[in-house]
Amino acid sequence: MTGVPEDHVWALQAGQIVSARSSEIPHLLATRKVPCVGLLRGKTGLAGAIVHLDTLKNAMQAISFSGLTYREMSRKLRVSSPTLRYLLDQGFLTTYNGQNPATLNETEIIPQVSIDAFLQQYVTPGRRAEAAGSSHFRSASKFLRSSIKSNK
Repeated sequence: MTGVPEDHVWALQAGQIVSARSSEIPHLLATRKVPCVGLLRGKTGLAGAIVHLDTLKNAMQAISFSGLTYREMSRKLRVSSPTLRYLLDQGFLTTYNGQNPATLNETEIIPQVSIDAFLQQYVTPGRRAEAAGSSHFRSASKFLRSSIKSNK
């Protein structure tokens, strides 16, 4: 093929269009859940693969799961890995071991029900800072400086 038909996309761009993880598109192609409908002339493999956009969207909906992986949850809460591990160990959040549909590897998944319950009851400093914007950091810094007292 010399060009990409209107209702199709280039596989390397497909992840951005459907908000997929980088490993999901090759997995969908390898398992033939999304067939490659053609190759761009002069390209091989994923670099030239063309897929049908609607088929890709349907396949992405089928592999989604209700919850977040450990890394995704850390980003969502804006906390470090040790902080998230503490929240899990102390029972603030629950997990289950499930298969990541993109990689087919077993992974720790935090169910959406647990996430919603946590966010209704708690706010992490990172999420508060995000909501307050950059001015929050300046005001917090001023507060800390003004509250430090000299020992003299």
